Amino acid sequence: MRSIATAVFILVMTSPVFAAERAQPPASFAPVADAVKAAVFSVVLPSEDADDGGFGTEGPAARDLLQQLFEALGGVPNRTLGAAVMLDPGGIAVTGARILQGLTEVEVVAVDGARYRATVLGRDDRSDIAVLRVIAPGPLPAARLGDSDEMRVGDWVLAVGSPYGFEASVSAGIVSSRTRIAAGGAYGDLLQTDAAINPGSAGGPLVNARGEVVGLSSTAAPREVGVGFAAPSNLVRRVVDDIVAHGRVVRGWLGIAAQPLTAELGDAFRVPFARGLLLADVTPGGPAATAGLTRGTILVALERRSLGTLTDLEDVLAVILPGRLVTLDLWRNGRQETIRLALGQEPAPAAGREPTRVVWGLAVDTVTPETGVVVTSVRPGSPAANAGLRRGDLVREFDRRIIRNLADFDEASAGVEPGQSITLLVQRNRAPSYVVLVPDR
Repeated sequence: MRSIATAVFILVMTSPVFAAERAQPPASFAPVADAVKAAVFSVVLPSEDADDGGFGTEGPAARDLLQQLFEALGGVPNRTLGAAVMLDPGGIAVTGARILQGLTEVEVVAVDGARYRATVLGRDDRSDIAVLRVIAPGPLPAARLGDSDEMRVGDWVLAVGSPYGFEASVSAGIVSSRTRIAAGGAYGDLLQTDAAINPGSAGGPLVNARGEVVGLSSTAAPREVGVGFAAPSNLVRRVVDDIVAHGRVVRGWLGIAAQPLTAELGDAFRVPFARGLLLADVTPGGPAATAGLTRGTILVALERRSLGTLTDLEDVLAVILPGRLVTLDLWRNGRQETIRLALGQEPAPAAGREPTRVVWGLAVDTVTPETGVVVTSVRPGSPAANAGLRRGDLVREFDRRIIRNLADFDEASAGVEPGQSITLLVQRNRAPSYVVLVPDR
């Protein structure tokens, strides 16, 4: 009889109905919200930098509407850029890299109105994560990082932020999906949620039902309703640890430029499969070049992980320490091979020297001898900014001329007249597109 009762109990506990009952929302999210709100801060422009009430990215119509809203509430628009969540009582907070707009210092505002100066300890644009060091006279309330790998589609989450300047606002939703961004961006999956994430909420935490931070909110998807994204907390943890320890994220590196293999490329290279990464360039002296890899080689797997997209490659490199020997399956010379090579460390951005070319509010620097030039800064209000160029963009063509290095860029830009329209082929997050730049001098 006992065995039958036990079997029935196990059957009930594991049934879909019981699982659905366990997933029901609590009677109130207030305990979780109260526990985490004190650790969430608004990130605002320093007073001397305020020029548009903090709504510069929303357009004139949105600014007018928000101005009326704040006036109706008896307040004035603040200078909110986004939100941040404190992870260490000593003043280490994490926020979104994009909301900082190139600033090296901001102010953060606690839910009780206390204001603190914060310096940008480091930022990682590829994952859209930045670390702040908050200067405070004593310990600050901090939140716990949870395990984002435990989150399932359908789990309840809270998004906490400062939408349109309303500090410590809370919205509830579920994990809608684990979305892979194949065109670049954060490593691996992003948490997709229908919890409201509006301008001003980016950089705030996505919190599970236990009050643990399981994601860092990004902006809501444009032109979509009920779709927001968050970098998973396990990625946040790694980025924060690296920035605190090294000032930047330390990534594994092969020293290659690659593109996904297509059916047409597979036929052209006589490959009997249609999944892999085709090497378009190999950095001289890099790990791949040292191992004898050349252009035209096709990477099939790294550490037994199949490679079909650039995100697949970044996923693997993200979890392997530089210097470690890795196994690489590849196709070259009409046959499949397996080799071992020592993974390198992705080079730090060049520092200590000025770019060779600064023009039209655009500063560029060399990436590799044959890759193009990278945009290192864009002056607000400049022709480059008006064209939509951003820090980190890769310029591959200048008026249909291929740009391989700074010398090519200097030569192409030397004879440009003011008011002349220039077409640039720009690669952002591995997605190429053309932009038009009109120089003012």
